[in-house]
Amino acid sequence: MLGAMNFITTILNMRAPGKSSKLKSQFNINRYNHVICEKQKYILEKPLSLEQILIGSLLGDGCITKSGRGLFHYRFKQSTVHSEYFFFIYSIFEPYLTLGSPSISCYFDKRYEKLYESLILQTRPKYNNILNIEKLEQMFYIINKNGNRIKKIPVDIIYKLSPISLAIWIMDDGHFYHNGIYLNVQSFKLDDIKLLILALKNLNITSKKVQVSGKKDMWRIYIPASNINKIRDHVLPFMTKSMYYKLGL
Repeated sequence: MLGAMNFITTILNMRAPGKSSKLKSQFNINRYNHVICEKQKYILEKPLSLEQILIGSLLGDGCITKSGRGLFHYRFKQSTVHSEYFFFIYSIFEPYLTLGSPSISCYFDKRYEKLYESLILQTRPKYNNILNIEKLEQMFYIINKNGNRIKKIPVDIIYKLSPISLAIWIMDDGHFYHNGIYLNVQSFKLDDIKLLILALKNLNITSKKVQVSGKKDMWRIYIPASNINKIRDHVLPFMTKSMYYKLGL
């Protein structure tokens, strides 16, 4: 306990209270070699697969943002609770990442006296052509009427969503419940969610929109239990084992 408190004190001394701080990760990457098998690496490191992974990630926790030089790059962040999943993604994109990846972001919430830690990776803009970063940025981002840059589901997601993309999306935003799967898409507008339902239908997966309890304009996608075996057939080859629980396994 004393060691944990000393660590928290060190973090707080490095920055203003309640703010996040980025440190170089001390995680031993070699400890995570088991999170991806050779067959998965062979499939997922192909250029077409990389784009499909990025599409799945952009539907979930991943983002495309600008670097200090004004160039776009892909950024992925996960709680250290899901470090195995983080290093699954890290292993695939490692040749394209910045020298500072992975880094760790720490945030101390004074309200609950709790320290939150997240792992972060980002790609180097010099590899944007290989990863199609500019193309994906144009697909997934718009400037809204308030002048803010926001994610938007592209119309052609109906044809772009692949089993690989779906596997990443479920690992990011999936939630297993009563033999079905919720996809937490609350940040998207209803029109976007309808496009995602059509994209799932194109993979022969039935789904529906479900209103978030107590939230008039917030929706999730629910894939009922009758589809669970079909979902597993689609995505299990492209998932790390620590995330199998999102399929009820």
